[in-house]
This record gives sequence, structure tokens and C-alpha cells, in this order.
Amino acid sequence: MPARPARLGAARERTVPLLAALPVGLLLVTAGTLPAAHSWGAALGMFVVTFVTSYLGVGGPATGGLATSFQLYYLLPCFPPYAPESLGQRLGGLAVGMLTAALVDRLLWQGPLPPPYRVLLADAVDATAEYCTALARRIAEPSGDTAAPPHDRVSQTLFTTRLSSPPD
Repeated sequence: MPARPARLGAARERTVPLLAALPVGLLLVTAGTLPAAHSWGAALGMFVVTFVTSYLGVGGPATGGLATSFQLYYLLPCFPPYAPESLGQRLGGLAVGMLTAALVDRLLWQGPLPPPYRVLLADAVDATAEYCTALARRIAEPSGDTAAPPHDRVSQTLFTTRLSSPPD
């Protein structure tokens, strides 16, 4: 099965974390650009930012996904060449990029929302319960037929609940 992009939630739910991360990104780009002239200051800053962002994954997938971006917002401006005069361009590029991504997500990638995970899970539980009930009846009333009831629906619904295959 080909990999599918994860588009979970409504456009508003996907846009809010992106826009909320903009001020943090601007702050980290600024903080990464300024101490880059001094190796020890940049290295200490990298240690602190890496340490803090490593614990953002505790907050769940939304903050865990942003952790790598936050780390890169600081680390990339620390690398040579040291160019504090380009800070305005860096901040402008980051703002334009994030706002454009939010607009594209809001305006162009519209489509039907996937069913919530709890609905997929409820369908899988119902299908499994029906299968178990049919199997228990077949065992309790031996009619000579030893074949198990078909489990195609159970397999299909359980496959949709796998976290490794996000909905469209």
C-alpha cells in the first residue's frame, strides 16, 4: 500500500499549530543568528535548545512534530557564514514560508475529512464482536460445518485502525 500524507483534522485544527509556532520560530532564528559569532555561545545554545526540544515529544504528536522544526530554526542560523545582517531576510523568509503553508493548507487542500480514529476503532470492535459471536454459535451448535465464518470485514476494519497507515 503506498504511503499517504497525514491530513488529520479540519483545516483550522491543522493551521492553528502552524501559526502558533511562527513566533517561536522567529525567536529561535533570532537566537540562533546572534550568538553564531562566538563558537562557545553557539554550542551552549545548541545544547540548551536540543535538550528542550527533545522533551517536546512528551506533549504528544503535535508538539513532537514541531520539535524538529524548532531545533532546526535555532541550529541552521548558527552555522557559518556568520551573517547577522541577513537576520531580517531570514525572519521574512520564515514568516512568508509559514504563512504560505497555512494559506495553501486552508485554501487548496480541501476535501472530505477522514473519519475520526474513535469511529474506525468502534467499527473494528463491532466487526470483531460479530465475528466472535458467529464463531461461538458455530462452536456451540455443531452442524457438521467446521469452517470458520469469513473474517474479511474484521481484517479490513482492523487494518484501518493501524497507526502506521494514517487516513487520507
